[in-house]
Amino acid sequence: ALLKGTGCFGLTPWRGAVVDATYVLDRFEGGDTLGDLLRQHLDRANERFFYTDKYGWVDIKHFAASAEATLSREHGALKAWAGGIWIEINQWMDPNTRDSAFAEEDLASNTAGRNFARAVRRTAKQLKLEYGKDREKDRKILTIAYKQWIGQVGGRELKQIMDEVRRLPATPGPPRYRTFNPGLP
Repeated sequence: ALLKGTGCFGLTPWRGAVVDATYVLDRFEGGDTLGDLLRQHLDRANERFFYTDKYGWVDIKHFAASAEATLSREHGALKAWAGGIWIEINQWMDPNTRDSAFAEEDLASNTAGRNFARAVRRTAKQLKLEYGKDREKDRKILTIAYKQWIGQVGGRELKQIMDEVRRLPATPGPPRYRTFNPGLP
């Protein structure tokens, strides 16, 4: 059986871009913030997707962007959600973009990021720390929150899903594709 979120067109993710769900934990333990994770994965084709039972494939770029926006004082979960939808609509409507639009994992990854941000807030409150003020404290909050969150959502190691990973395409899909067509030209 195909894993949830593999995509009806088989375009994303691809074998070379898949990592263990613990990849993000390793980044946080190494001192990376959500902003670091986002910047490192903006144009990165490799080390891009991890798998969870709850969300299916999670795109690290979408996950980090949504979590960071949710945690920012200017945005919050509602604006992060709306921003994620707006980006997908713009990609879908722009004939010159090389990005996918509404790929199956995009919105699920945004939701995963928002929900992880909630876990970060809970963890910060439990630790009596404020997130976003001190990089070392943020590392501690992110690490503890991610360990708890990834266990709750069923984060997978590659060895657990290797048969399915082998069925994924070897390389990414074409540079321009749409995985959702609401009937517009």
